[in-house]
Amino acid sequence: RHRQWAPTLVDGAVRSLFVAVAWRLQRALSAWHSAARGGAVCAGALGAWAKRKGHLPARVALASDVYPYAGDDSTGPVALGLYADEVLGFLLAAAGLRLQVGSGFGLPAPLGAAAAGRGGVGAR
Repeated sequence: RHRQWAPTLVDGAVRSLFVAVAWRLQRALSAWHSAARGGAVCAGALGAWAKRKGHLPARVALASDVYPYAGDDSTGPVALGLYADEVLGFLLAAAGLRLQVGSGFGLPAPLGAAAAGRGGVGAR
């Protein structure tokens, strides 16, 4: 008597499974992209700040330099064709991705509490 519903139920279950898998994959890809972008922006800003304050010599080449150092003693890329701020950006991105994955992609305590109080993530 209920045999007519079997294809519909199986189709719905398979679609739900694949939507859940796609959702998790998208969450991981978004975390990677956020970490990479945040690391690059932070490293570029830190490099510019360090040069401006004199903590980093002008001859150290950064990928974010608007006006590259023109001297013969410029460092150029530091490793594998990467500049110092790019290397720092990759390290910051790895730390950010590790933090996101380690927390289960959840919000940190202050933001999670604020979102829960406003009907956001975790609200009941």
